Amino acid sequence: MKKKKNIFLFVITLALCVVLFCVKLTGLAVHMVAGCMLLSVVVKHVCKNMLKLQYMPKRIKVVDWVLLISIIALFVTGVLAHIWHGVIVMKVLHALCGIVFVIGILIHAMQHKAKGKGVVKDVS
Repeated sequence: MKKKKNIFLFVITLALCVVLFCVKLTGLAVHMVAGCMLLSVVVKHVCKNMLKLQYMPKRIKVVDWVLLISIIALFVTGVLAHIWHGVIVMKVLHALCGIVFVIGILIHAMQHKAKGKGVVKDVS
């Protein structure tokens, strides 16, 4: 049952990322709502698994920290890009952080898949 729940949450996360990358199709309001939803999902996941993080192998910790830093940078640059809508640098930084976040999510999901095969013992 837990495996189905993880797959469902992964699909929801990727769907939110697709909606976020299609801001020209969905509009700014949908982008902001989807971004806040994604932020809340990530914060809940991090809070739930924060104690486990200290016992993880270093290669897993790196991915988790990259994800955490990138979601914080996404939020900050997103707010700043909205406030300073004429500054292209903020929009570019926001897009780059988004790409790093999606790549990190895919690597994190592969670590979970490896956990099921017995390669990685404990992944948050």
